Parts: sequence; structure tokens; C-alpha cells
Amino acid sequence: MNTTMLVIIILWFLVGVGAMIYMKTKGLGAKGSYAVAARQLFRQIYPALDIQQYEFLECTRTYSAVEVRIPVLIAYNSNEFFLIPATRNLTGTQLNAPDSYVDRNEHIPLLGIQQIGINDNGTKMAFVTKGKETILNFSKRNTFGEDQSQKVAEFLATMTEAANN
Repeated sequence: MNTTMLVIIILWFLVGVGAMIYMKTKGLGAKGSYAVAARQLFRQIYPALDIQQYEFLECTRTYSAVEVRIPVLIAYNSNEFFLIPATRNLTGTQLNAPDSYVDRNEHIPLLGIQQIGINDNGTKMAFVTKGKETILNFSKRNTFGEDQSQKVAEFLATMTEAANN
């Protein structure tokens, strides 16, 4: 291998690292854009529903026996919530519904929840509907890098209130 090939490989590596750093900083600087992207995706999937009635946040959910965790968009109000698998694009400006998970969108009326459990620090919630257990894992930041801890607390309060009724 001559030195020009080595220089080309190093340059490609540096360009790749630079592109990753750019994408990461662009995503971190896009405050408030997760809600906008979530509303756009929700409107695409459920065009008949009024999106102004819903709040949006993100969690992860395990979908298979091999522990594949997929980011999930939660759209909720005081009566119902939707779980929609959603990933972000490379620049962190848009949410996409992966084609392989389109059939996994779920609509859950709060009255249909039979049991609910929330861990002490509010990072995990489990609930049972129609005999099926679902576990949601919350993080402090969503995939756009925005702090969502307040939204998570509001969602868990809504779920706790629904469980008590």
C-alpha cells in the first residue's frame, strides 16, 4: 500500500467523523423539534384525529425475544394513548415509522388498562391490557437530544390517575 492510498483512507475517515459530529450537534441544537416531528408523523398515520388534543414523548420498547429495543412515540391525552414505533432521520429533524414495524402501532384506551406499575424513579412502566403485558422504558432525553423528563412525569401522572379510577 502506497502513501496516497493511506492518505485517502485517513481523509475518508476524517470526513466520516466530521459528518457524525455535525449531525450530532445539529440534532442537539434543534430544541422543540421533537414535538413538531411527532405531530407530523402522527398526522401521517392518523389523519382523521385532531393532533392538538395530544401530547407527545418518546420511550423504548422491547419487541422481540432477542431484546431489540425500538424507540416508540407516545401520543396521549386523558382518555387514550397511541404507541407508534418511530426512528429519527440522520440529521435529527424528522421521525419515520420503520416499514417493518408499521403493523405494531397500538391504540390503547386508558379504561382498557387492567394493571399498571411504575418503578420508583419513573424510568420504567409496565401495564396489562387484554391479558398482554407491555413494558415501556423512559430516558431523560429523546432521540433528538431534548430533555423530556417533565413530559415523562406528566405522562406517568396521567397513567397513575387512570389506574386509580
